Amino acid sequence: MAVKINLMGNQQGYVSQEGPNPLDYLGVYNSAGAIRLAEIKGGKWVRYEDYTQAVDLPATWIKPHDTTVIRLSRYAGLYCYKTQNGGANFSFWVRQAAADVGR
Repeated sequence: MAVKINLMGNQQGYVSQEGPNPLDYLGVYNSAGAIRLAEIKGGKWVRYEDYTQAVDLPATWIKPHDTTVIRLSRYAGLYCYKTQNGGANFSFWVRQAAADVGR
């Protein structure tokens, strides 16, 4: 799950602009039968260097069959705290994200 926190003002009245969804820049791919993490660096997908072990994906996620990267944003809900009333709905979003992966 990803939650946008743009559009929220600070004490000086500055309102932040929307940034990119970080889950668009992380993904999974199949490397010799093992699912690995990838990230975008320099405009290209590369192996994620901070965690190099194989990962288990939730049963509800589409499994990559080759080295073509599937972005994590494909699996995760994206919410806007400001426009979707995060104060009232955040716990629902968390429960939904857990249910989406079978927990």
